[in-house]
Amino acid sequence: MRLPEPWTAAVAAAARERGITVEQAGGPELLRLGNGRHRRLVGAAMTDRTSAVGVAVSCDPGLRGRLLRDLGLPVAAGQPAEALPAGRDYHAVVVAGQIICATEWAPDPDTGSPAARSGRDVTDRVHPDVGELCRRATAAVGLDIAGVCLRLPDIAAPLAPTGAGGRPEAVITDLTTGPELCPDARPDATADHRAGRAIVDALFPPGTPSRVPTVAVAGGTTTAECVARLLADGGRRVGLAGTDRVLVADRPVAYRTGTGPWAARLVLGDPTVDVAVITVVPDGRAGDEVGYDWTDVAVIAGAGAGAGAVVAARVRDGGTLVLRADECADDLLADPRVRATHKRVVLFDPDPAHPTIRRHAQAGGCAYVLDAGWLTQLRDCYKVRVAPVDELPGANRDRSGQRVLDALAAIAAAAAHGLSPATIRRLLGTLDDGEPAGPAGTVLSFDAPAGTDQPAEARQAA
Repeated sequence: MRLPEPWTAAVAAAARERGITVEQAGGPELLRLGNGRHRRLVGAAMTDRTSAVGVAVSCDPGLRGRLLRDLGLPVAAGQPAEALPAGRDYHAVVVAGQIICATEWAPDPDTGSPAARSGRDVTDRVHPDVGELCRRATAAVGLDIAGVCLRLPDIAAPLAPTGAGGRPEAVITDLTTGPELCPDARPDATADHRAGRAIVDALFPPGTPSRVPTVAVAGGTTTAECVARLLADGGRRVGLAGTDRVLVADRPVAYRTGTGPWAARLVLGDPTVDVAVITVVPDGRAGDEVGYDWTDVAVIAGAGAGAGAVVAARVRDGGTLVLRADECADDLLADPRVRATHKRVVLFDPDPAHPTIRRHAQAGGCAYVLDAGWLTQLRDCYKVRVAPVDELPGANRDRSGQRVLDALAAIAAAAAHGLSPATIRRLLGTLDDGEPAGPAGTVLSFDAPAGTDQPAEARQAA
């Protein structure tokens, strides 16, 4: 496999340090940072914020020179090297207006040839005047990442102002896109790290989100669909990886088993998605691979302890784990992979007198039950009625009670994302009634990555 080049590797390392998810997008040279609507793309020394106009200007020396001169910036007029002012040659890499590494170029001491140059790291010597010159130049062209070549007496000295008609002592000799990371100047890779961190901080300023809210549902297809419908409140675009199709904003984008890792990546890689709901049915073919790193909420609805543990273990610290109050719950909470003490545990069961439910609520935990005909939240000695079960579409025809179980799990997941009981009650009435739905919309074929299993019924649909 071809390895990513230094810029890409540096960005990936810096993003992971910040806890930002990193995925290869089509190959090692292009990275996807973050997910959903917060997703950003980085490839080599460019980002999805790199201006196409800026790239075009940087590649046109005449246009670039006129643009810089209009702002009073000293630019070499295309004269031969001997006509340049006396001084030294420098190369600075600028990211988001800041010099992140600078090199002094000199003829190679072994050959003495100006064509074969070696670099000396001078990043820590750059004078603020030089930094401001580079900042203005890259901003004028419109590049977020650029290389600026300079001729000046000393990069550590202040720049003298240029008088009217006077010859500047410092000039910009070139300004390029896709600069090198100061080759040979930083054998300890400090420049690489600084560059990667600067790009990541520019794309995701500290304190800004890089992930969309994400719910994983283990073993419950209808539960996932209920959660997606509730979280779509307010016009939010929900990406749903179901067991037979993938939907974005309630529109199918692929008909095929949606429980594989590819479906999760499809949903999380979509820049129009505000919230992601991922159905996971680990079947052993891909081990513990689920297509994502962390979720905010996990609902274990019908999966065994082993499969449920895979999903429960991927809930971030401080996230919410929603469990059916059955014999598997204790096994899951005792599994060291789950780290249950670092998560908020919410239980659900139709029976408000269930011993596990009662102990959990009396200990200050949260649970959802069916109590006196109402879908109800229990906590301590308090009850909060969410909605009468008669308002749940399809509940009266469901003799198995599965409709109520799905609703309780979905309500718990929606509440974990901050929806109020009043909002949840209003949205419950919009759920499908549980009757099988016929084909709707346009069926789109989807080419999964090579090596991905594809069921026969999906191949026929395609």
